[in-house]
Amino acid sequence: MKDEILHKIFTNLNSGGEPLSHQELRNGIYPCAFNRAMKEINENNIKWRKMLGEIDHKCENLEMLYQLSALKAYAAYADGEYKIEGYRNSKKDLIDRFAEKSFSFNDKEVKEYVDSIEAFISLLNISKRCYAKTALLEGLYVVFEKSGMKSVVTDELCTEILGKASFKETVSGGTVSMENMNKRWKCIYGVLSKYN
Repeated sequence: MKDEILHKIFTNLNSGGEPLSHQELRNGIYPCAFNRAMKEINENNIKWRKMLGEIDHKCENLEMLYQLSALKAYAAYADGEYKIEGYRNSKKDLIDRFAEKSFSFNDKEVKEYVDSIEAFISLLNISKRCYAKTALLEGLYVVFEKSGMKSVVTDELCTEILGKASFKETVSGGTVSMENMNKRWKCIYGVLSKYN
């Protein structure tokens, strides 16, 4: 309830100017150690910045770090299937739920997420073209985090994944359904398992 009230206050305060992005609202509602740690990665991780270029002012890159963290918290892999706890076909709601949870993280919990994100970034040898494929990046992270794949990811590997019919069919319509994400992540797992 508190976050709904704060969300409404931020929205009303900002109604006269340029609307805040979802992540800008989260930054205002949940200022915490986790938020500061993700901002630090977003602003100062050399490989991350090299892939993305200048820091965007609507916090889209920071939101991607939050999205990956939410997937670390709620996604699971068991019996050859990927699932997301409590997922209702809305990435915004998933990230918002995680942002609220992260507000009370202790230092050890923050470090666990920082270490995971930085380890994943260290495996990425991709161009901005591949980074811009959000469904691909999130899938790579889920497979990395939940399936233990530690392959270096290159543009060539991304091109192979993006060329698979089983991947293409999950991004042509809606990308946020659990069914499509499961298919996409299994496709990525299949490709990565050849190189792991």
